Amino acid sequence: MAVDGVGAACRLYCPVPGCPSSDATRAQGWTNKQTLISHVDSHLAGTLQGHVPPQWFRDHHRQRCSVCGLSISTRYGVHPTCQPAARAALGGGAARPAAAAQGLPMPNELHNARGRTLRHIPAAARFLWGQALSRAVAAAVHHNDLRAWTELLILPHGVLVAPPRTGRRHRRAAAAYTVDRLRRWSEGERRSLWDDAPRPARGQTKPLSEEQKRELALDLAREGFDRKACNALLQSGLCPETADTVAALRALHPAQPTPAADLSSLPLADDISEDTVARALRNFPADTAPGPSGLRIQHLREAGPPGTAHSVVTHLTQLVNLMAQGQACPLIAPTLAGAGLVAVPKPAGGVRPITGEILRRLTAKCLM
Repeated sequence: MAVDGVGAACRLYCPVPGCPSSDATRAQGWTNKQTLISHVDSHLAGTLQGHVPPQWFRDHHRQRCSVCGLSISTRYGVHPTCQPAARAALGGGAARPAAAAQGLPMPNELHNARGRTLRHIPAAARFLWGQALSRAVAAAVHHNDLRAWTELLILPHGVLVAPPRTGRRHRRAAAAYTVDRLRRWSEGERRSLWDDAPRPARGQTKPLSEEQKRELALDLAREGFDRKACNALLQSGLCPETADTVAALRALHPAQPTPAADLSSLPLADDISEDTVARALRNFPADTAPGPSGLRIQHLREAGPPGTAHSVVTHLTQLVNLMAQGQACPLIAPTLAGAGLVAVPKPAGGVRPITGEILRRLTAKCLM
């Protein structure tokens, strides 16, 4: 604890040696214990580098959770959300509860999810978003089961949904809305965040009015998406829901028979390096459309403030290698390999139909 000479207020600083937030001469510090604990948990989770000294745990009457490794009061010892896993471990290493047993959506719900996610992470929420994304990706790599993959794929639709009020006048309220959902996620809420996420009703999409097209074009132009802004002014809506449109979609993506060769006999892909993953992330166009999960390429780029992005890339590299070598959980394959079909008419005729999952497209780009 140190005294801030500017405001003469007591502030807390990071206990990890070498962390930029541990230097009282350069860092502003935290005004309360809870925000400092969130930062320390980032060190314990590996999102930030460095080791937390034992003296800090003693001074704050805390210890590491025996399941997740994050800090918890010595009064409890295990987080409430970790207690089922702790009981399973004491019972002889029983398997983790399945996704359905935890009230999580099933794969068909994931694939049919509809709803918009934020194009950009608010600056005030990027630290918590990087923390949540890193932990979800690391869990999917470590456990590689349906439950871990389900939590990863519902994360964007759970915490990055559009706030009730948008626009430049409501930027602070929008950021607070996202921060609140991220904090609920860190406290173990999953199904409730999924259920209360706003989603449009299914049915025939109404064409946009000229005023709506203009507003959409202005929003896209502000973000530097000039091509999409021009297309928004000229768009004529989606293709009609007719048998001819369905036939055109099926012709572009015909069903394929199961390969006769034994795929298990094929050699595994070479290991993909962190540099390759980082380069692939940079090579994606900024206006790349999201897949069924709502995860955007900008979400991966904006996962955490400067200095923490390296940890996100490290976890993503492990996930990409898992998928590239065909070792991801087979139960989640229909969702990862599937896509959302949006029948958009092409200017020269035809249909532009498919929007695949970003994680699969990232893996494919790395392999190429």
